[in-house]
Amino acid sequence: MSDSELRAFWHQRWHSRRRGIAFYFTFDEWIEWWENQLGPQWFSKRGTKAHQYVMGRKGDEGPYMPSNVLCLTMAQNTSDAHKGKPSGYLGKKHSAKTKTLLRKLNLGRPGTYGMLGKKHSPETIAKMKASALERRT
Repeated sequence: MSDSELRAFWHQRWHSRRRGIAFYFTFDEWIEWWENQLGPQWFSKRGTKAHQYVMGRKGDEGPYMPSNVLCLTMAQNTSDAHKGKPSGYLGKKHSAKTKTLLRKLNLGRPGTYGMLGKKHSPETIAKMKASALERRT
């Protein structure tokens, strides 16, 4: 066991939990899985470049656990994660009511929704609208 391998294990575990995805590998299981997939030089073959290997979840769903993961290149994993989703997929779609509210809050800035959740005084809103109009001209 090297320090680099231990750091990589903790990083993957931390990152998956940060994303709200359960991680059910012990360090020894994780090492064994990688060695079974890529052989003794596995550590040099894994990474985040397109041709390097990652641990991807089946269907990009469920926890990281031995029965639910595949060894994929980063390019394959990225492609699989976007299959069946519209281009530019950002998550849940807004309702018509929400879209109308967001347009009202836009303050004339194309391509943005302004400063959602911020409460501004009428004077500040007037300045922001004036600034938005100046940028358009």
